[in-house]
Amino acid sequence: GSLQGRHARFFPRHLSRVAGRRSCRGERQGFVGRAATKARAAAPAKQAVVVGGGWGGFGAMKALTEAGYNVKLVDATPDPAALKGGWKNPNGRPVEAGFKGFWWQYPNIFSLVDELGLKEDELFTPLTRSGLYNPQGLFTEAPLFSTLPRLPAPFGQALYTLPLFRDLPLEDRLTISGLLIEMTRYKSSEETYKFYDNMTAAELFRRAGVSPKLIEKFLRPILLVGLFNPPEALSAALVMDMLYYYAIGHQADFDVKWARAPIAEALLAPFARHMMRDGESSIEGSSFVEEVVVSDGRAQAVRIRDAQTKEVSTIEADVVVLAVGVNGLRRILTGSPSLAKSSPDLRRTAGTMKGIDVMATRIWFDRPVQCPFPSNVFANYDELEGAGGTFFCLDVLHDDPWHNHTYPHHRDGVSGSVIAADFYNAGNLLSLPDEEIIRRVTKVLLPSAVPGFSRAEVVDTWVQRFPAAVTHFAPGTAEARPPVVIPEIPNLVVAGDHVRGLDHGSAGLCQERAYVSGLAAANQILKVNGDGPLHPILDVEADEPQFAALQDAAKTAEKIADSFGLAGLLFRS
Repeated sequence: GSLQGRHARFFPRHLSRVAGRRSCRGERQGFVGRAATKARAAAPAKQAVVVGGGWGGFGAMKALTEAGYNVKLVDATPDPAALKGGWKNPNGRPVEAGFKGFWWQYPNIFSLVDELGLKEDELFTPLTRSGLYNPQGLFTEAPLFSTLPRLPAPFGQALYTLPLFRDLPLEDRLTISGLLIEMTRYKSSEETYKFYDNMTAAELFRRAGVSPKLIEKFLRPILLVGLFNPPEALSAALVMDMLYYYAIGHQADFDVKWARAPIAEALLAPFARHMMRDGESSIEGSSFVEEVVVSDGRAQAVRIRDAQTKEVSTIEADVVVLAVGVNGLRRILTGSPSLAKSSPDLRRTAGTMKGIDVMATRIWFDRPVQCPFPSNVFANYDELEGAGGTFFCLDVLHDDPWHNHTYPHHRDGVSGSVIAADFYNAGNLLSLPDEEIIRRVTKVLLPSAVPGFSRAEVVDTWVQRFPAAVTHFAPGTAEARPPVVIPEIPNLVVAGDHVRGLDHGSAGLCQERAYVSGLAAANQILKVNGDGPLHPILDVEADEPQFAALQDAAKTAEKIADSFGLAGLLFRS
């Protein structure tokens, strides 16, 4: 039957189905609650320094604070938790570094929202549908899978999207079956996963017999906005991880909600205030790490430079968490010879992995334009020059995208549309002037998808470039990703969606994975130090029986083949 009633309240769905998940590690404690109080009463609090203010850093700060640590989180951005009002453009209108959704399989973030006492209907939109546009118009759309009768995956997704593709014959769509077969066996052993990691996604698609039309019209645009690179530049293993997590594993995996305001203001700010309410922990922006000092096999201190005063201070640390991207890690290692010398893993990450160029824009218009879908993908436009593109209708998704500013020529006091258009793998676009970026969006891309924008005038704009800002999961980089635990430095851990060896079902460039990595990194410290119960980590929904059976069969078949010395020939060639 329909799941609509069963899932009418989105977050409690995740909280009430722990028994159906792969694991729930740790025992829940009150938020900055009894564990912290007892730990501080028993002994002086230990000092932790968390470097990086994204979801990974905040996750680590939460778990360590609850365990009784005094935590200082430092970040290079001026206002990492929006405690000073958040990021605004020169005219005072809200902006953010890319627009991000909250997907069906985000159990730990949804649990956090409930734990903070935030009201889900005030924080998030309802589930939304999405559209994919190319120069010919709407190519396909995503239904709300969770409102439809649940069928075994991926048959439910295939059935419910059957009438929604334009200009893609059924015989082309059916070629995805070869890829589904590959997805049942690519994790059958560590050696097989490495084999697929060294392969590009483009090679995988050819190997699986996926039709060129399906690749170019659908898979390429999806990968450009999902992993921010085209198939020929991505690890086949990571692509299958991402597709399984977001779209294939369960019927409703692709369903998504959006924050009703910039995420930092709507969620990170109350999160930060809650963690700092005892006055012992703090979050400091405009803080650049000059050096992580390592001696005697331990991280001893972090030297911080204040971007405004230029003063350098030293924080002695019992624990250091590096919750930074590849570029940030590279800068830290450059200034930290003792850290670089101590950790081959971090050196390999910094020397091997690269970043992806990203661009974010906001455009305010003089009149409302109705969008068929509030979240959308641009596909196969020459104006993108190889980039992936998305656009979001913030006058639908956000409560106040104008930030209480009015435009004097609004008809009947109605505010105009506001669009967030983001671009990924955007290296060819970064050098273009702002005016040309805005022209392409407002004169070509938007009117092609939503013709009403051809009659709208631009009131205000904002363009921001982020060179090499997001992790590139290139072929062969699985082993170059940093581990959560640095074995040579037991009191230093790493967090972020790029870490390897994370025991969790989330995958790819993902807020949930980043947050979980922070919790897991802190838990490793708590294990080593014996500091109270671990922070709970909810896993994603368990594999459905048909996938679990096929995966088990693949593992058994590979073991049998390996006993005859044939595994390499049959599974990795």
